[in-house]
Amino acid sequence: MALTLADRIKQYTTSTGSGDISFTGTPAGFASFSSVLSVGDLTYYCIEESDKWEVGIGTYGSDNMVRSYVLDSSNSGSHISLGGSGIVFVTYPADKSVYRDQESRLIVGPSGLIFDNGSVLKDFKLTELTDVAISGTVVSTHVFALNNTNKSILIGDVTGPSN
Repeated sequence: MALTLADRIKQYTTSTGSGDISFTGTPAGFASFSSVLSVGDLTYYCIEESDKWEVGIGTYGSDNMVRSYVLDSSNSGSHISLGGSGIVFVTYPADKSVYRDQESRLIVGPSGLIFDNGSVLKDFKLTELTDVAISGTVVSTHVFALNNTNKSILIGDVTGPSN
């Protein structure tokens, strides 16, 4: 199950109630869910109908979608009940976003970063280093290393206490 995002994916639905969504057509200028998703893929979606809306994570089927998890909605965070004239599209929820702020700093939510090897970076505390100068040729295989066992820092081929 891959999480898939794509631009300009929008379809109509005549589904009713708060269950699965069946797709019934694609507005001009947009592409269908089936053009970018395979059966079992997850995607972020938004459903709108009149003044009702729902944002969530859906599981794509064969021209339908299971509304797997609601992130937010006009129904106090629960599934909305559709009346047969909704629009469904792929979206990128603000609550799930990673972005650059006005100073081009990368903003990541409180859960941190997870890398494809399973490593997690969370609550990172490295502060800016100032007055650091390296001259000459570094002969060590390390440019920068921290040793928590003996509480030392290695920069190039010079080791000293870290405090």
